[in-house]
Amino acid sequence: MAAKQNAPIKGKAAAPPPEKLALAWVTFKAPASGEVVADTPLPEGWESSEEAPGGLTPAADWQKPGEYLEGEYLHAAAGVGPNKSAIYTFRIQTDQGPKIVSVWGSTILDDRMSKLGPARGDVLLIVYQGTVKTARALSPAKSFMVRRK
Repeated sequence: MAAKQNAPIKGKAAAPPPEKLALAWVTFKAPASGEVVADTPLPEGWESSEEAPGGLTPAADWQKPGEYLEGEYLHAAAGVGPNKSAIYTFRIQTDQGPKIVSVWGSTILDDRMSKLGPARGDVLLIVYQGTVKTARALSPAKSFMVRRK
């Protein structure tokens, strides 16, 4: 009996290999609204204490595939904002020194972060890979690669 040749599999055509992404730092949008701060009196003994920074942190504005963030993971919060999204907070290094920034979660990013399970202090790399079609054919989903150093 003659050996069968490898026949092509019928069905969907194979997707072309992805193009190599050109990496660039992601830009950050300033928060839409500021914080109203009143001059708050302090109890005795608290005059020389350190105050937590106020206001909202700038958030990553993913526009082009290949944009990335590299930074120290600080924490995550779930159920934030009107969409009840996750938000991840990082300390990044800039030319002006360290900066605290945020990344809004999405279905794919939340899944990657959950599977990686970063701890406070882990150095993470998040690379925006562009959009992908969803199974329900709704709006395209933003895709990300997440790595821990």
